[in-house]
Amino acid sequence: MYDSKRKNVLEKAMWHTIDMFNPFYSSLKYIIRKERPDVIHTNNLAGFSVSVWKMAKEMNVRIVHTLRDHYLLCIRSTMFKNGKNCERQCNLCRLYSIPKKMASGYVDVVVGISNFILEKHLKYGFFERSRKKVIYNTIDMEPEKRNKPPHFPLKLGYAGLLAPEKGIEFLLNAFMKLENKDLHLLIFGRGVTTQYETFLKETYSSDNIHFMGYRKDKKFYKEVDIMVVPSLVHEAFGRVAVEANFSGIPVLASNRGALPEIIKEGKNGVIFDPEKKGDFEEKLSRAMKMVKENRFSFNPLPFTKEHTVKQYLEVYNA
Repeated sequence: MYDSKRKNVLEKAMWHTIDMFNPFYSSLKYIIRKERPDVIHTNNLAGFSVSVWKMAKEMNVRIVHTLRDHYLLCIRSTMFKNGKNCERQCNLCRLYSIPKKMASGYVDVVVGISNFILEKHLKYGFFERSRKKVIYNTIDMEPEKRNKPPHFPLKLGYAGLLAPEKGIEFLLNAFMKLENKDLHLLIFGRGVTTQYETFLKETYSSDNIHFMGYRKDKKFYKEVDIMVVPSLVHEAFGRVAVEANFSGIPVLASNRGALPEIIKEGKNGVIFDPEKKGDFEEKLSRAMKMVKENRFSFNPLPFTKEHTVKQYLEVYNA
């Protein structure tokens, strides 16, 4: 009898094996010989393979690699499973990461888009011989100052993929329990599936909760007073948090991944612990006080295009 699950497992195993030892590089070698680059800068290598690092080293080309997720450590690229962050690598992920760790020795400079994601890889023994650098992602927005009074009633915002690991259900559950009925919650984004989005809308139906759909532009930030980033997964960066800050909006963010290094407590937002009972409500009150007292301080420089380009040029030319 045909076993679709078994076929799926075999297909995944084959994909990850090719991902580690991709043999189809004759065309890439030809391009490198023809173009003769001084530096090859790699980013997300899923499906492309870290084999390019060894090949570049053999051809005397410097390698710069930017870490943007947990791809080198985890077959899911998230280190998140069954609703929880993985405290350590499982046996399968450890097995698949061995050749990637060995290949990381060919990298000349490793760049993390946050201290968190860089330190996470160093903890597992990656890039021991590489130079290390942190360069945050660029935010293609002009920094603004909030120069208008807060909305009444006050509006909280959520933006991004509607998925359990992003903390959307945590946020909706916590919001439904709030005693302050003057607050409104605006949710911008699509569900990870249409079925999940429908489930959220039916389960958390309220006059104070508004599913606004997906917005391509960034104008929706002006519609809210506090942006909530309730991620349960360890974020490698936290783009929504920084974009909200660029829009002059404080952020109420979970203490996951890189979010605590982006949010400076009491200045551009507040950090809460989703596992600590009552902490969301307490930190929400602090964030609301910041808005009402017009207390907001944010340094956009590390996230500007000019700063990012300057940092990478220094890495390339070193």
